Formats: sequence, structure tokens, C-alpha cells
Amino acid sequence: MKKLLGAALIALLAGPVLPSELSIAGAGGLHLPAQLAFRDVYGTAALFGLDVRWLAARNFGFSAGVMTLNRRGTAVSPDGGLESMGVKLRLTSIPLTAYWHIPRGRVGIDLGAGFAYHDFEETWADDSGPATSGGKWGLLACASVAYELTSRLSVFGTVRYLNIATGRPSLLTDEVNLGGVQVLVGASWTIWR
Repeated sequence: MKKLLGAALIALLAGPVLPSELSIAGAGGLHLPAQLAFRDVYGTAALFGLDVRWLAARNFGFSAGVMTLNRRGTAVSPDGGLESMGVKLRLTSIPLTAYWHIPRGRVGIDLGAGFAYHDFEETWADDSGPATSGGKWGLLACASVAYELTSRLSVFGTVRYLNIATGRPSLLTDEVNLGGVQVLVGASWTIWR
């Protein structure tokens, strides 16, 4: 009897937190760095990500995910010399977002804000020089438009701004900021509705 009462209590407590909609999404796109020094070394970078989205109510939800980019670049001498060095950057971000959902028939618009943990590592391409690595928390803002193809499958486009101030200097700037605008397109699959 105690087990039955325990199971009933768990079901009662879990009931209010069950999602009205739960989906998983995959996307790819471009990272457009905000800082000139970052753009000079790496340019625009391709990135890929996965998200789990929980629409907790008709108009409010949360998402959590992971994004990653790997990019090779070329650092040039800051004194105007001709010397250049190959560098590699790996950036992995874990964004956590709260968003306002605006349903319009088969179209859904999401406006959100949150924060993300960013793990980064930069190394010399030939592995001969010093490397820098670290982790930082940063703020983000995003907007997304989705179109429902079927009751379970949607396609979407997202624009996201991330601030990733590393707190570290480089030869080109007093503080490296890996943040910028990300433009993503992808598809999502609704698991629970």
C-alpha cells in the first residue's frame, strides 16, 4: 500500500511539470564574430548544434543544447610584418534559454534570452606554440521562426547573439571576445505533444 501511495504522490507531483510539447532539434549555420580581431584571424565559422525544447505552456518554454565549431585561421604579426602563423580554435557552447512562443497557425515565432557556458581552446596549427583554453559564462538573446511541415516535423531559422568575453588578451587586442551573431537553419522533431 505504501508503494502505491508513493507512486500516486510522484505521479501527482510530476503531473504539473509534464511538457505541453517536447522536441529535439538539430541545426547548422554560421558564426559571424563581432570582434574585428577574431574576424581577421578566423573569418566566419561554420557551427552545428542540438537542442531540446520544452514548451511548458502555450506561450512559454525553455531550451537547452550544445553547439560546436572548429575553425582554422591565420594570425599575422601585429607590427605589420609578413610573418603569419596557423591557429586552430575549438568552441563548445551549452546554451540555456527561456523563450516566449507566439503561435500563428503553422508558423511559430520564439523570442528568447538566457545564458550559455562556453568552453574554448586555441592552439597553434603545428602544435609548436603556446595554447590558451578556458571556460566562460555569457549572455545570449535569440529569435526563431519555425514552419510546421507535419504534426511532428518542423523546419526553422534562428538568429542568436552571444557575448563570449574570455577575459584574456591577445597580440591583437586587450580582451578577446569570441561572441557574435549566429545564423542557423535546421529541423525539429516533436517527441511529445
